[in-house]
Amino acid sequence: MDEFLSDNRYDKMTEITPIQKALDSFLHEIDPTGEHTQVQTSLNRAWADITGPSTVEHTISLFRRGKMIIVWVDNAAWANNIRMLESMYVEKLKEALNDSSISTVRVEVKRRKKLS
Repeated sequence: MDEFLSDNRYDKMTEITPIQKALDSFLHEIDPTGEHTQVQTSLNRAWADITGPSTVEHTISLFRRGKMIIVWVDNAAWANNIRMLESMYVEKLKEALNDSSISTVRVEVKRRKKLS
């Protein structure tokens, strides 16, 4: 234990970095222009506005891959519901995001991980 406390690396730690500052720095490293973050935020907002709170509650993750919007939901019934309304969602997402290249909404069922 004394070896750990006397390690010179820890002597230089004089300031604790607030978590927000550390996260901002990390995000800047992986997305320097902020473009990806902005696109993802716009997609999340559009999805919530278009589908409503019930669907959002069952949406685990949402992301874009090329012309496709991929939606992970927590059960098959919600996946089926989204699939039946896919053409409507595609049109509304095109309009909301001002992006005519969106062609598909692909839905996958993923189980939420239980916190223990």
